[in-house]
Amino acid sequence: MMKKGIKEILFSDINDIFVISDDFLDAFASMILIFYILFPLFAGYFGIRYKTYDLMRERYDELYTTILKPIIYILFLSYIFLFSTSKKREKMKIGSSYVIFIFLIFWMILSTAINGITTYTIQGDSYRKESLLDQICYFVFFFFVSSKIKNDAAKKRIIFIQIIIGLLVAFIGFYLYATFPGSSFYKWKPSLTSVFYNTNHYAYYLTICIMLSSGLYVSEKNTFARLLSLFSITVNTIALSFNNTFGGWLACLVALFFEMIVFLIIKNSFQKQTIIPFLVFMITTFITGIWTKNVFSSIWKFIFDIGSILNHSENSGKAGSSRWKIWQAGISLIAKRPLFGYGVEGTLANNLESVMFNGRIHNEYLQYALWYGIPAGIAYFIGVLMIYIDGLKKKYFISAITIVSLIGAFGYLVSAFFGVTAFYTAPYLFIYLGLAYGGIIE
Repeated sequence: MMKKGIKEILFSDINDIFVISDDFLDAFASMILIFYILFPLFAGYFGIRYKTYDLMRERYDELYTTILKPIIYILFLSYIFLFSTSKKREKMKIGSSYVIFIFLIFWMILSTAINGITTYTIQGDSYRKESLLDQICYFVFFFFVSSKIKNDAAKKRIIFIQIIIGLLVAFIGFYLYATFPGSSFYKWKPSLTSVFYNTNHYAYYLTICIMLSSGLYVSEKNTFARLLSLFSITVNTIALSFNNTFGGWLACLVALFFEMIVFLIIKNSFQKQTIIPFLVFMITTFITGIWTKNVFSSIWKFIFDIGSILNHSENSGKAGSSRWKIWQAGISLIAKRPLFGYGVEGTLANNLESVMFNGRIHNEYLQYALWYGIPAGIAYFIGVLMIYIDGLKKKYFISAITIVSLIGAFGYLVSAFFGVTAFYTAPYLFIYLGLAYGGIIE
């Protein structure tokens, strides 16, 4: 029998010496996501300090671009490197949504190569800041890394922190709403946007916070957690009323009914506790609506808009704050380049903003088709849909916190029918889709 040489003795068990545990990887991934969840507080600091929308946006843009974004990307890359060298990689299960999203990324790159590299491809526009790399990172960083967290306690910690930060963002928003004099973007007294650059963007964030809180209330037994959840629903619904984005409010309403159906399916009976978040949301909306008056008028306008569309009225294009007109124009553009689309910010890059009216189609599912072609739009929709289908198949085996993550993400997915992706909102969708998917496929 041959004796081991010095080299073999020193290095044969190197993997056992430098073992990266699953707990360490979960903790590291959690730290990265929590760090990202804290980002709105940096913008809040600038808002409170300068008390003007323009300076808040200018300072936060600079901080995000030069410091926060490079740090978070380096941390994500560090995690992926550690994951690739760990035993956790060997146990990784390849779910259907992973495969679909990999195809989507490939098609995004192929579409970009065919359409050509532009400044938008590299930098995105100055407002929403989404380059091709950033769009890919939604899947590779935010979705993939969050899906690798298996510890339910770590997932619950992330959601608790999200709810608390969401409350702080709301209170910052109330303060800024009362003190901001206006801005070059809003020529009049703005609706409540908090630290976000647009009412719609804040509405997406509010929708996620409200639905995570609702899911946590239904699934949690701890009294403090349930009270915190109800408080969060109340405060964020007040913020949503002053925000005056009907799409966000409608998304919450749909998601609350979705939550009732989810727990009905899982528990095989209607769960009375799902009524409480719904009642809190509706009562808060009603009381706040007496003050703001915008919710009731938005509901009436929504009904009127549906009627004008069904009757092919001359003014039907104005339905949904002119979204109906934007969707029609966008679909016409998609039909002209169905396979590979127009590339990142393609309507801007091709000087088609006059056709598109504002450069974006205001529907995230159509946005993928417009930018990268119909195959990309279908892949995105099916990839997301498969997460929920897989969850349904394993409905008796997934954890409560996985269900909460699915509900939180669903709220955003409904609002996505009326909105656009942005650098500081879209990652939240992929975080909670990832947390849910990790609990489904393992």
